[in-house]
This record gives sequence, C-alpha cells and structure tokens, in this order.
Amino acid sequence: MRLRLFNFQLASILLCSGLAAQPACGLPQQAPGGDLPRIVSLIEQGKFREAETQLHAELQRDPNSFTAYRVLGYVWLQQQRYTQAEKALEESLRISPKNNPQALFLLVQAKFALKKPVEALALA
Repeated sequence: MRLRLFNFQLASILLCSGLAAQPACGLPQQAPGGDLPRIVSLIEQGKFREAETQLHAELQRDPNSFTAYRVLGYVWLQQQRYTQAEKALEESLRISPKNNPQALFLLVQAKFALKKPVEALALA
C-alpha cells in the first residue's frame, strides 16, 4: 500500500514538471544542461540521498530551477525532513514563473507534517 502511495505521489509531481515526457505540459523535459530525468530514476529506486546530491549539483548549475527545488522538497518529504522540504518548496514557489500546483500541494503536506495547519489551510 505504501509503495502505491509513493508511486502515486511521484507520478503526480512529475506529471507536468518537465521531468516526465508530457509534451502537452509545455515544459522542457529537462533543464538546460541538467540531469533531472536521471534524478527521477534515482528517486524511483528509493535512492534519496544520491538524488539529493544530484539535485544540489543541479541547483549549482541553475540556482533558479524551480523544478529542482520542487523535486528536492519531494525528496526531503520522503525522508521526513519536513523543515528542509518546507524551505525548498517555498523557494520553488517563489521563483516559479507561473502557477506551480505540484509545489503548492507538497508544501501543504510539509506544513501539515510540521503541525502548521493554519498555514497549510491558508495555502489551499
């Protein structure tokens, strides 16, 4: 059951994130010079620490990658590192050029996990 929930959550954040091959989303498959599809593969294998390292490298290359911040927030949520996830997801929303529903959804999860229901509900 937990694996199904994990796969559902992963699919939901990747649907239009530019990481999944969804041409209808209007986003590139990966950031220029980036390696986000490989990072997604690491996440799918449960290699969160390795994915985290790669995401930090991605953010060194492109500090304005809202997708990298969003995926990093997801990785930290999976590791129950909620304060770090909250910060990464807030940064993703801050620098996102458009609506970023995946980051918003994950941020609400982080806020609830941090026992900040008022802040979580304010985002909904």
